[in-house]
Parts: sequence; C-alpha cells; structure tokens
Amino acid sequence: MAEIPNNISSNDLVKAMERIDAEGVPPNAHSSTYDVVYNGKSYPPKLVVAWANAFANGKELDRNSFNGGQGTECFKLLERQGFQVQPKKHASYWFVGASFDGGANDRTDEFCETGTWENGYTDKYLDDVNRIKVGDRIAIKSTYTKKKNLPFEANGNTASVMAIKATGVVTENEGDGSHLKVDWTKLPNKKEWFFYTQRETIWEVKPGDPLTDALIKFAFDDQPQDFNLFLNHKFWSDRFGDHNEAIDYLPELEKFLDQAKTGELATKGYRKQVYGLQVKVSFGQGYPARVPWISFLEKGQKTSQGIYPGYLYFKDVEVLFLTYGSSEENPPSVTWQNVDGPSCREYLSEHFSYEPPRYGQTKIFKAYDLKDGLDREQVNEDLFELVQLYKNVLSEESMTQEVSSLGTSERNVLNPAPLNSILYGPPGTGKTYNTINMALSIIDPDFLAANENNRASLKERFDQLMHDDRIHFVTFHQSFSYEDFVEGIKASTSDGGIRYDVASGVFKKACQACMMEAGTSDIDSLLSQLIEEVAEKPKVLKTPTGKEFSVSYRGDNTTFTCTPHSSEEKRGLPASIEHVRQVALGAKPENVYCKSYVNGIAQYLTDFQDRIAPQRKFDSEPVVLIIDEINRGNISSIFGELITLIEPSKRAGSEESIVVTLPYSKEPFEVPGNLYIIGTMNTADRSLALMDTALRRRFDFIEMMPDINLLDGLYVHDIDIAKMLKVMNQRIEVFYDREHTLGHAFFMSLFEEKTEHAKFARLREIFSTKIIPLLEEYFFEDWQKIRLVLNDHNKKSEFQFVREQTDEYDLEKLFGTNAELPLDIEESSIFSRNDSALSFSESYVGIYES
Repeated sequence: MAEIPNNISSNDLVKAMERIDAEGVPPNAHSSTYDVVYNGKSYPPKLVVAWANAFANGKELDRNSFNGGQGTECFKLLERQGFQVQPKKHASYWFVGASFDGGANDRTDEFCETGTWENGYTDKYLDDVNRIKVGDRIAIKSTYTKKKNLPFEANGNTASVMAIKATGVVTENEGDGSHLKVDWTKLPNKKEWFFYTQRETIWEVKPGDPLTDALIKFAFDDQPQDFNLFLNHKFWSDRFGDHNEAIDYLPELEKFLDQAKTGELATKGYRKQVYGLQVKVSFGQGYPARVPWISFLEKGQKTSQGIYPGYLYFKDVEVLFLTYGSSEENPPSVTWQNVDGPSCREYLSEHFSYEPPRYGQTKIFKAYDLKDGLDREQVNEDLFELVQLYKNVLSEESMTQEVSSLGTSERNVLNPAPLNSILYGPPGTGKTYNTINMALSIIDPDFLAANENNRASLKERFDQLMHDDRIHFVTFHQSFSYEDFVEGIKASTSDGGIRYDVASGVFKKACQACMMEAGTSDIDSLLSQLIEEVAEKPKVLKTPTGKEFSVSYRGDNTTFTCTPHSSEEKRGLPASIEHVRQVALGAKPENVYCKSYVNGIAQYLTDFQDRIAPQRKFDSEPVVLIIDEINRGNISSIFGELITLIEPSKRAGSEESIVVTLPYSKEPFEVPGNLYIIGTMNTADRSLALMDTALRRRFDFIEMMPDINLLDGLYVHDIDIAKMLKVMNQRIEVFYDREHTLGHAFFMSLFEEKTEHAKFARLREIFSTKIIPLLEEYFFEDWQKIRLVLNDHNKKSEFQFVREQTDEYDLEKLFGTNAELPLDIEESSIFSRNDSALSFSESYVGIYES
C-alpha cells in the first residue's frame, strides 16, 4: 500500500471537498461505511484525501493504493487536521431484483454498466422506490431454493437462498417510482445467503435486529454468515434440526383423493401436524363439497382468516392444486409475497374451459393433472418449498410485529392519548382525514412515524387494521339509533320462515374486539366451532345435574338437536343456539325451551373458554372506534345508558367500573379500558355550544381550524391560493362567525395536479361545486353577502361570480296596476350566478385585490 504524504494540509482537504461540491462524486468513489463531515455535509473520506493530494503535490492519489477505516493513515490524517469522521447513518438498506419477466432476462449487467436501476413494474412498488434516499445502500439479489451442496447440514431438507450479485450506493432518485441512479460494484461471483430471504422485488431491511444486522454485514461488509444463528432460531430449527428423514406426504394425499370420491365426510385418521403446522382436512359440512381441501396452518392463522399452504381438489376435472391459500370472507392481516402464479379460475378456464364453484381467486403454486399420477419426490419437494416460504413470510411478519409492539408500548406510556376525543371545526379542515393519523398514533405509532409523509402507506395500514377489527368506523345521522350502535333485534329468513335474532352494533363489536385482542377466544367463535364439530359427529355433553345427552346440528341455523341418553324414545329436542349464546355470556334469557340442555351446552362452552383463557382481560392492545359526524346523531338516543360507561373511571378494570345488563341480549356489559373513541364534528352543522352536555363532559375536544400555512407557495395562474382563502375567511367571520369559515382541505387537491392547466381546471371545479354552494348554504342565499365575501362588487362584470341584474323587471307588467307590493319587493335586486367568471384568473385574484 502506498504511503499518504504528510504535507497535505487542512486547506488542501477543504479544496478537495469544494471540488466534490462542484463536480459531484465520481462513479465507484462513494464511501460505504464512513463519512468525513464538514459544514454539515458528508464526503467520502478516501476521495477527499486522494483529491487533496492533487492540491498539495500536483497529483491525485489512486484510491485503491491506500486503505480507509478506523486506525488507517487516511483517517488519522483527517482527524489530525481537525475533521470529524463518523459512521454512516443508514435508516434502511435495500435489496432489489433485476429480473421482472419470470427470470428470463437478468438485467444485472445492464444496471451495473449504466449506473442505474429500474423498477420493471408500472403498477407495483412505486411508493417503495420513492422512499429510497440518496446515500442508501442497495444490493441486487435473486432468490431461489437449494437442496444439494449446502454449506451446512440440512438433513436432506431444501433451504431458501438469496444470491447477492452487486452492491452500491444510491446517488439519485428521480421520484417517479421507477428510476434510480446507483454507484454499483458488481461482485465477481455471487454470494449466497441462506434462510432469511425475501422473494419480493424490493425488500427494505432496517438494522437493529440480530437477523437483519447479520444480513447487512454479509451483503455490504463482506462478513461471512453465521449459520448457527439461524439453525438455532425458533423459525428454522424445526426444519433443519435432527430429522431422520424428510416427511413423505404422498400417502396422506392419496388417501385424501380416494376418500373425496366416496362422499364420506369424516376426517379421522389424518395427520394432525406436518412440519410443525396444524393440518385441517375437509370434505364438506353436512354434504360432500365439490372442492375438498387440506390446509396447513401456523399458530394464529385460520382458514377463515389467514394464509396457509393448501391443496384444492377440483373433482369435476380431476386436477389437484397446491395453492397459496388465503381466507375468502375475512381478509388476512398477513399476505403472501410476490405471488406470480395463475389463479385457479385462470388455470381451469385455460386448460379445461371450467368455471370453479369456489376458490377462483386463489393463486396456484403447483398444478397436478391426476390423469398423469403423482410423483412422490416432486410432491414432497413442492410441499416443503411452499411450507418454507410460508414460514418465512410469517417469521418476518412476527419479527416486525414484535419490534412494532415494543415501540407502541413505549410511546403510549410516554404520551397517552385521551380515551374519548372529538375533532371539531369548520368544513374542509381535514377532520375525517386526520382520524387516520390519530388512530395510527394510538395503535401503531412507529409505523406512523416511519411513513408520516407517505399517505398511501398510512391508508393501506389503516385499512389493514380495519380488516383486523382493530379499527371500527361509523357515521352518525338523524335516523341512527341505539339498535344500530349497541344491539337490536334483526329479522332474517331461514327455510321459508322468519326469525328474530339479537344483532350486535358497531360499538358492541368494537368492545368485543378489545376482549379478543387480549387473547380470549370469544363465545361466538367457540359456538361456531361447536356447530362445525357436531354437524359432522354428535358430541356427548352433560346437563347441570349430570345427565348425559347427545348434541348435533342439522343445518337449520337456529337450533341444536339434543337427544337424552336416559330416554327410551331417543327423541331429538331443540335447543336455541341464540339462547345458548346468551347464557354462555352470562345473560338470563326469557322463555327458554329445553333449559337444561341449553345450560349444559353453555356450560361446556364457558368451561372450554376458561381452560384456554383462564382470565378475561381488556387491558391489551388498543382498539379504535371512529364516529364521523358525531354531532348529527341524537346522542342520548344512540348511547343510551352507555354514555356513563365510556368515562375512563367507569370502564372495566377501574375502581369505579360499572357493569350493565343490555336490554335485548340480557348480557352483562362493560366498556373496556383499551377502547379509544374518536369523533369528528362539523361546527357549521351545529355549534359546540349546542352539543349534548353529557357528551361534552366525557370527551376531550381538539379544535381543527383552517390552516392557511399548508397552502403557502401554492399559486395557480398567479392566483395566491393562501391569500385568497385567508381574505374570504376574514369576511365570513365578520358576517357570520369563525365556525363557518372555509377549510384548507378544499384546496389541497391542487397539489396533486402536475400542470398549470390541470390545476386551474381543478380550481374551477372547487369553486363551482364546493365553495359557492357552501356560501349559498351559509347565507341562506343572501346574494349580497355572498358577493361581499367574493369581493364581486369591486370587480368588472365579467369577473363577478355573482352578478346583480342591471335590467329591472317591469313590476306593473308582471303584477298589474292594482297590486300593492311590499316595499322590500319594490326595492329588491335580482342576482344570478355567472359561471363564465370561473374561467378567468382575474375572478379569483379579484377576491383579495380590488
């Protein structure tokens, strides 16, 4: 290695940094680990020293001829001359793909030669690309699986692999969701990383976790992978521990296919676990299904709400699919990543011209034409590969949730949000818009902080939490009632008849979600599980006095059939499912038929619930209920007796907690302490002073007035939007009050338009459909005041939004000579809207300039 001359001065180093400011950092000269900091800017240390030598000795140093890093001559020189050298701060590291068409065209060489990277999709990953910052480290990767020649003992199992082909530093982000400029270093040979991989085209990795730290050091610092870290990790140890042989699932699959042809529905005798996953087999409930299935479920995942590897057997066309299973009715909180295969509907339509009766949207991992038979090795390898991918997806989600939950708890302890709050203000101030941020600040503050400027990501997370029952949303209106909000009687039809059931409202559902978040299996879930079990095979239970009876379910959706063992007649008696539910929840319903059987089934459910969740808790993860337009409903009618229960001191777990009996279900009910209620209120509809007094005492009120500063710098055809809104609101306050001013949110959409023409078209629409109609409503069509707010009296006629007619009506001709007209009619003026003024910028400028 060459020696660095001792005569390089601080002045030479400063000149080198000034040259970097002027010319930029050349390709392959960016620093990977350290920066030299000067005047708040960061520079590559080796480049600074190399260029400083040109000023000191007339020749640049070859950067490859000396080392950088702590304790090197390069760093000693910089520190000796008074400069600070510090490690780079990387918020995120990025792993990106270079193949976008199924792997047929690898663009790694092209990207490295041109110093670029391009998102190969026009409809995916755009927001992710836009979040990549200049200076972030980035690597090109590809993912696949490998079974042979592994660098560790895998006991014959297949491992997931991510190959690193090139690494670099981002030098420019064009902000179009597609194009980056990168200072790449292509590796002479790809490096293979095992276990902790990701198939998605773009993968953001953040430091701070042992697994991510190990990956970052492997990819960017050339440190070897510690395989023991992963082999001993709970997510991989069950797959790569000491197994004598790989699981052979073909016999189970063949048994499943044979039984599917018989119409037999029983599922006893099938394996209950495979690769640590729970196995569920179904041939139908009550009658044979046209598409029998097998699912493999990790703890916490359900076929009714979750993801899972699964087999679907379409009997009509003799084809079996191994699929990326996903619940149909309830969207899962976790999703499969980078699923590019066809859906069942697409495959069956193309190959068999067949419309599937169910599961049409489910994506296929592997298709097997049963006419060709099944290959044992192929079946087992396919299942293992999908199971491994499944566990990788869940393990990454689990680790993310673990980190997020710690951050959430810490933030909520330091800055607790009010349990009951109302955002109030005039129209267009972003009240409903801000409920998303407020809800996320309660449930997932770390995600909110990381994505504060990415509205699409915040909305996506909000929607996901709604699907997970962590956020509930309702809008009050004049006809909204207690029955809609808490519970009521709902009519429905069954087998040609009408039945009446107690249905929970949104408030009660939100309270139940609080309980379920604490890990308690709710009675409704246990009841549904029991119905499914006894529909397949009767279950023997006992009455409270110890007498045995069999309970079954025949598909009428309203009753169990109970057959006493002591009776010689063996006659089935009905037990209302709704009465069972109410008793299990602690209620005392009236007119209960077959009471001993109802109590026996309810006791079975509560005993089972106590075994799996001995203690009912509410103080767990927060749940948010958003009530939009809370002031438009009749509060006393909607909340009823529960208005007292929402007070923090009256909630479950507090010293003065109150439990009430609900009027319809007769269930005991209390409001949990982890339910947050956020309301919004439009003060133009009803003043705060007129709000229900009971509601005002129990809520924290957060004012949201027009924020003119958000519109600073927004000009459309030389129209100063901020100044225009400010002047209009000042005039409205003079004529009316501050509660009827116009919000900034009306004009925020102007920022989204890319051209001046589009912005002006949007401004015309805002005035035509929102501003002028709202002013008409405010002033009850007092056109003179509307003209004053818009300053029309100081504009030329063609620029006036509201014009006063100069041509007077001939009153004598209209009403006759004998009509005695009131004085106000004789002296009244006639006004009309002038929509042509919307097309002139002078009309808008004239609002704030005479």
